[in-house]
Amino acid sequence: MAKLSIVPKLTAGSVTLDQIPAEFVTEFEETWAALMETPNGEVRAEFEDKAERTSWLNMAKSYAEQRMNAQGESDKLKVRALPKRNLPENVAYLSITRDLPGNGAVNTHK
Repeated sequence: MAKLSIVPKLTAGSVTLDQIPAEFVTEFEETWAALMETPNGEVRAEFEDKAERTSWLNMAKSYAEQRMNAQGESDKLKVRALPKRNLPENVAYLSITRDLPGNGAVNTHK
């Protein structure tokens, strides 16, 4: 028998920019810069517990959705938790990519 459980869906924008600490933004932007230099790279993140993992992912998705460039224009990114087998619940592998319009363009880190 399958064991089913309902979990809250992480929605982008549920944390406003003014609620996101500056340290988080700095760490996120440094990670994004490192990913741009590593084609096909992914991020491994380890947290204290499952609650911290969920909270961090929610904040990351929210920040990425509301991200702006230096000129004040939208520069959205997409944060996705990658499916990996047999990970502890406090570990996540992440993909961060540009948020491209649905016009068939190929999405890469750059």
